[in-house]
Amino acid sequence: MKKILYITYADIDNPKSGSGVRPQKMYKAFLDMGYDVKILKGVASKEKKAQRINNIMEVEQWLKNNKPDYCYIESPGDPIIFKEDRQLIKHIHKLGIKIGYFYRDAYYKIGKSYILNDNKINLKKYLRFYYYKVLFNRDDILINKNVDVVFFPSETMISYFNFKNMKTLPPAGEIIDYKRRKNNNVIYVGGINERYGINILLETMEIVNQSQQINLILVCRKNEMSNINEKYINCDWLKIYNVSGTEALKELYENASIGLFPLKKDKYNNMAISVKLFEYMSYGIPIVAINTLEPSKIIEKYDLGILVEENAQEMADAILKLFSDCNLYEKYRKNVEDALKAGNLWTDRVKRIEEFLINQEKL
Repeated sequence: MKKILYITYADIDNPKSGSGVRPQKMYKAFLDMGYDVKILKGVASKEKKAQRINNIMEVEQWLKNNKPDYCYIESPGDPIIFKEDRQLIKHIHKLGIKIGYFYRDAYYKIGKSYILNDNKINLKKYLRFYYYKVLFNRDDILINKNVDVVFFPSETMISYFNFKNMKTLPPAGEIIDYKRRKNNNVIYVGGINERYGINILLETMEIVNQSQQINLILVCRKNEMSNINEKYINCDWLKIYNVSGTEALKELYENASIGLFPLKKDKYNNMAISVKLFEYMSYGIPIVAINTLEPSKIIEKYDLGILVEENAQEMADAILKLFSDCNLYEKYRKNVEDALKAGNLWTDRVKRIEEFLINQEKL
């Protein structure tokens, strides 16, 4: 039986967003592939520092009597803040254990959009960004010296880095036993600020409902609801849910005919690939999306739906077209199902990690 050490910085027992879903799905995929998995998990925050360090020390003890086939690390979105985490990575490298490191986020490489707030400099954000940039650069030195393969969600994100060995490792989906119900619903799951396209999303649905009653299932965090323009709050086509977790989302996905991906075109959205895109695919939901670079490559490659420019009328026309053209809709629905089986499952992601950390070493 293959044995691995899996290090994550997320609460995989109760994930609240895509950043927690991916590490959780990877853990299950390793188990499904027959691995004996030693896992280091938990949020690495100041509030939970003592627990994190205790978990690290327990892994250090485990390494005295175990040598895994490799170590796979799902990075935090923020820099690695504890020296004990950094020391563990160095120790694993010194033991001669291959390390694969998934570099989740690179917002510090394109910081302008993260330090502007309504076109004004937000001083607190500005200072935090540059402090984090220093810490991320420190992490990059650690990674360059100790990691064998650095994985990224996309080729575009790779272009911002110069590590010695870099490979793509996009998110993935899973085969789910779901019920498809006939309905007039579309769904969006995720953040609801301007960068995520909340305004164009609501404008789109306003236009759609001038022609046909189609409901928007909007799944978001409760603390973000202030970003919804008040004029839409009481619209009968807007159904808001502040939920998370597999079971709660499953019912909502089963009640949706189309998945919407309204992310604005900017440097970050062009290089990021959301787990939600693959969740739509897992439930056999065709997609209408704004043409952002890396997500669009996937949608185009497998012909999963309709891509539009950053325009509410175009997006509305695409939604109405899918509801009116049953043959076109069924084509996209079948393509979505086929795409998952074409190398886009979480277990396929594990196979790709194996390819570069184990198999290539044997060649």
